Amino acid sequence: MRVCTRRRSRTLRMWLLIVFLSLHLLVVSLVLSIYHTSCELHSYPGIQTSIIFSIQNRSTPTSKMATAGSVTQEVETDGTADDPAKLEALYSHPLYNLPTPPVSDGDWLLKVRTKIKEEELSTQQWLSANEDRYDPILWNASMYQQKDPNLSSLTQQMISHRIFSAVQKSGGTQLKLVMSFPNYGQALFKPMKQERHEETDVNLYYFSDFERHLDRILGFRRVPPVVGRLINVIKEIKDITTDHKLVTTFFTSPVGNTCFYGQCSYYCSTGYAICGRPLKIEGSMAAMLPDLSLAPRRSWRSPWRGSYSRSKLAQWVENVLFKEIVHSKLLNLKSFQPLFFFSTRLVDLIDLSILDFLMSES
Repeated sequence: MRVCTRRRSRTLRMWLLIVFLSLHLLVVSLVLSIYHTSCELHSYPGIQTSIIFSIQNRSTPTSKMATAGSVTQEVETDGTADDPAKLEALYSHPLYNLPTPPVSDGDWLLKVRTKIKEEELSTQQWLSANEDRYDPILWNASMYQQKDPNLSSLTQQMISHRIFSAVQKSGGTQLKLVMSFPNYGQALFKPMKQERHEETDVNLYYFSDFERHLDRILGFRRVPPVVGRLINVIKEIKDITTDHKLVTTFFTSPVGNTCFYGQCSYYCSTGYAICGRPLKIEGSMAAMLPDLSLAPRRSWRSPWRGSYSRSKLAQWVENVLFKEIVHSKLLNLKSFQPLFFFSTRLVDLIDLSILDFLMSES
């Protein structure tokens, strides 16, 4: 009797085990099918996976726009109109073609007048002179006119001219390189850190956000012209730089990409390295202002500038009465009165504050 009972219990346990395993396999198959469906790639409407080199607008990115004559490497498109056509349509809008008042000689910060007649210059000489032709910069209205004839040549040079020197720019919280061209022109290069469709991590520190080049698109024209360009990290940076500290930061990633991180206050380490794919990186090239010896100018720091400290807040953030303090100082200081009460300095400051907000600057 006991032997029969043991056999029945074993048979029952065996059937229960078979049922349990069958249910377990069924659940696993359902979970895997759901997981596979959720991991399928989704297409982002309106996002065009292409790399575009063109005239761009500061801050940023780093949204990249293109104009006619820009160099484009198409990867894949969704059938929509390309970015150069969109930008041309934008700049042909009547709001971008409003009549502007004539500019007097006193409004120019620097205007180069060559003794050689323009018709005597060869094509190559004219192109090599265009890097200096960016020098007509306005004191009052903007850094350049909307229809500046030299703008197209300048941007094309920053896109295509050979780079013969690349050194790291000192100061700042992030990596920046000063690129020099054969005609003595210079541009500031900032690598693109995020893809165009990516959103910035909300936990990322506030001044580590990528650039959005919105200045010219929004009609401000208060910052130097910017273009996008692909850079070979070996041939156009490492092999030609005289910055030995920069060279020591180059390394090869586990997947074979060439990377570097430079030296700066916060975001210059292997954790924030700039990596090629495998050798080329995309970034923005901003035209450099003329030297102070050629174009003397003054600068005024904004009272509402941001703090670059992780522990210390800006004064205007901590002090609720900061606005009244600044206002009283402006009223009492005679040197500030002509700037803020008898000129457009105050509204210019407001304009730039709006631009900083739109491009997520601090």
